[in-house]
Order: sequence, then structure tokens, then C-alpha cells
Amino acid sequence: MIKDGVDPASILVLTFSNRAAGELSERLEQAVPEAAAKVWVGTFHAFGLDVVRRFYRELNLPAAPILFDRSDAIEVLEELLPTLPLVHYRNLWDPTLVLRDILDAISRAKDELVTPDHYRVLSDAMLSKAQAIGDDEQIKAAEKCLEVADVYDLYEKKLSERGAIDFGDLVMRPALLLDANAVVNAELQLRHRHVLVDEYQDVNRASARLVTLVSGDAKRLWVVGDARQSIYRFRGASSANMVKFSEDYDEPVIDSLEINYRSSEQIVDSFVATAPRMGASHGMLPLSLYANNGPGQTATEIRRFEKPDDEIEGIAARIEDLKGSGIAYRDQAVLCRTNKRLNEIAAGLEARSIPVLHLGSLFEREEIRDLLLSLIHI
Repeated sequence: MIKDGVDPASILVLTFSNRAAGELSERLEQAVPEAAAKVWVGTFHAFGLDVVRRFYRELNLPAAPILFDRSDAIEVLEELLPTLPLVHYRNLWDPTLVLRDILDAISRAKDELVTPDHYRVLSDAMLSKAQAIGDDEQIKAAEKCLEVADVYDLYEKKLSERGAIDFGDLVMRPALLLDANAVVNAELQLRHRHVLVDEYQDVNRASARLVTLVSGDAKRLWVVGDARQSIYRFRGASSANMVKFSEDYDEPVIDSLEINYRSSEQIVDSFVATAPRMGASHGMLPLSLYANNGPGQTATEIRRFEKPDDEIEGIAARIEDLKGSGIAYRDQAVLCRTNKRLNEIAAGLEARSIPVLHLGSLFEREEIRDLLLSLIHI
């Protein structure tokens, strides 16, 4: 686009991690050094913060709003705890445990563009439906949602009093502002005339809506993504958004990226063979991939195990086999779909005297929790 004469300052590039944004910026510097600094490149949340700071008056915020992290949010709720109308979400031994769960629910609500009032409406409807069919479990679930609604309302009032926003607000509030304020929406569309989105399969409802609003008629919207590679569930990300792209935008021009620059031929062929069986493949273009790196040194293997413990035993045995053939522990890696399972595998390997480098969730590690408890007692 820049070579075709497009003003680099009119280009907005959005991605999901600071690392990806940094890599994009570095590549731009190499490709078009004279124009790279003018292109707006960053994460959805960084862009949302930029919008918040530009239009703070329209959002009833101070010029430099405080950004709450999770510990700030828990601290605010702890102050409110004696007055919170909690029955199901009550833990006298450690109240912060339930506050984390409530904050998770509020965060997910913001990912879906659900305000406190809307959350209460949905919770009331959920309770009415559960009572109508007499399902005790559903009634309890609805009552818990209503407790979240109460806390959500109080939490938002505290944020407002302190002139603060949290991480979820960085996408939700700009999206709601653009939806409600045509003047602001038009200004941003004029400023960012070309919108490019990396890893579109990882958008959630709030970020997908923000893209729609900023891109306007979408004639200058370009996205890259593959629902088959939607391995995250970060803040409600869903591969369905990639599959629905053709429904959300009229007559999009769709092309396939067919050259893989990272993996060996064996891995690419395995992926092509497995992909048609994935649920995310529904509605996607058929795969036709070419491995630029050519064949690797080893073939891929599939090993099946009946039980989770058997799987850990099998992984440990394979690691030791590779170690015996001259491949050091440090040159081996175990990849896993979820942190929970990875924690179990890491613990299983440690129990079998295989050294692992796996921090996981730092504050969930026993030695860290023991250290924090000792500090509290001091």
C-alpha cells in the first residue's frame, strides 16, 4: 500500500500481543524505514487505550485515567466486601478466592459488550427460566449470576469514582462509544482509513465489533487468520468469528496463503491430513500447503494412551530415549493445549527425576504461596 502511494499515517495494524506488535514494527522498519514510524501498529488493548485518551471527555473520564490491574480490582472489592450482598460467593476463610471468580465473570461480560444493566437483565431472565422448569442447579447458577450483577454494578461505580478503567474496558468502552457516537466514529474512520488485523481467528465479540466500527464499509479492511489455528480462548476469543467473516462482511475477497515458512514437510503434511477432522474447518477454504523448508530429519509419530497417567509415563519414557540418543534435556520441549494439563505433566516429569523448566502460574506454585504466607505472618 505504501508503495502504491497510500499515506502510512492512515494505516492501522492490530494484533493480540506486544511481541507480535514488536515483530510487525521491526519488519516494517526493514521494509519501509522512511514510513514505518507513521503506521499505527499495536495490540487491540493499546489501540483502545489510545481511543480512551483521545476521547476521554465523551467517556466521562479524566485525561489520564488510572488503569486498574487485577490486584487493584481485588483491593477495591475487598473494601466493599462487608457490604457485598453475597450468599453463594462467600468464603470466610479466604474471600479473595471468590472475588477472583467474580472478576472473571465481569471480565467475560465486558468481552461480550455486556454492561451491568444488561447483565442484570440476562441474569433475571435466566432465573425466571430456571424457576419455570424447577431446576435447582440452574436456579443456583442464576442466583450466582445475580450476585455477580450486584458486584459488577458496585465495581463500576468505584471505577468511576476513582477515574479508572480496567483491562476489559480498553476494548469494550471504545466499541460502545463508537457504536453510540457517530461523530467520534466518523473521526476515527477518517484517521484510520486502512485497517489490517493479524490473527483474526483470535478476536472476541468486543474486538470484532471494534474492527467493524473502525473499518466502516470495510472496503479497506484486510485480515489474516485461520480458524484451524485458534488455539487460544483469551478473553472469549472464538474461531467462529473467522468462520463467520464472510457473513459479517459483504462479498469479501478471499485468498489462501499456501507457503509455510516455519515447519518441516512432515509436520505440514500431518497438519493437512488432520485439519479436515477439526470442527473449526467447517466453512473454511480447503488446505493446500507447501513446506518451504522441505523435509525434516525425522517423521512425525502418533502415540495413544488410555489414561492421563499413562500419557505422562509415555512422555517421560520418550524424553529418556531421546536423552540416551544424545539429545539433551534442554533441547527437548513439551507442548500442551492447556496450562492445567501442562502443570500435571511438569509435576509428573519432576516426580520421575526429569528436570523441567516450567514456571506455570507463578502464584499457584507451592513454594511461592508458602513464601507469601510467611510474609503475611511476619
